[in-house]
Amino acid sequence: MSDSSKPNGSRPSVQASFEKYAMRVEELSQGERKWLDVDAVGADLGISSHESRKLADLMEDDGWVTTQDVAGSLKLRLPKHGFDEIAKMHWPKYQRWMDKRPRLTNAIISIVAGVIGGAITLAVARFVF
Repeated sequence: MSDSSKPNGSRPSVQASFEKYAMRVEELSQGERKWLDVDAVGADLGISSHESRKLADLMEDDGWVTTQDVAGSLKLRLPKHGFDEIAKMHWPKYQRWMDKRPRLTNAIISIVAGVIGGAITLAVARFVF
């Protein structure tokens, strides 16, 4: 099945590349260098310069990185917000799902707590009375 025949087109491929790229940026940012070369980060992953710059633009759009053009070479820096967001990629899938849907998560927790509380109340009431 080609990417164009899959639901959402080639989106899974772009998402996977985005996550690999972001994690590589995080890894390289742990070192002493503050600014990283966008093309070099992509080259480490076997990604073309064009794709690497596209991924850096997506990260910048979300506020994960700051970019700067230095003599024709695009550099990026990972601010605290970027570190925080990339750290979430290391979380288990269920935790990432819950983080993206806080209202639904709170509603589910409230319902479960209510059911458990009601069951305990019934059990105590039967035991006592």
